[in-house]
Amino acid sequence: MTKAFANVLLKMHHKYCIWHIVSKFSEKISALSYKEHYDELKKCIWNSESPKEFEAKWIDVVHKANLSTNEWLKAMYEIRERWISAYMKCMVLSHIRHNELDLDHKDLNEKP
Repeated sequence: MTKAFANVLLKMHHKYCIWHIVSKFSEKISALSYKEHYDELKKCIWNSESPKEFEAKWIDVVHKANLSTNEWLKAMYEIRERWISAYMKCMVLSHIRHNELDLDHKDLNEKP
């Protein structure tokens, strides 16, 4: 789909849904790592104000969680510009959408 968007809508930047990616963490990392480090990963993803801050926090938490060899996390890091809000600060409405997605995420994942 990304290639199709790029071919048809030349000035559009296709971004991936952060909520969908974050919702897969429980499937893609070990249960223990998820339990012990998910809150820290979530803060890194949702609260980083700049790409530099995100990258430093991400590297730190991935190292602490012993997830440096996780292929899915490596792949997600490689495409971070497409789903991490810190890379989208210059885009119109990205912060508003971020807040909506954050509330959706809290509703679906943090309420019993």
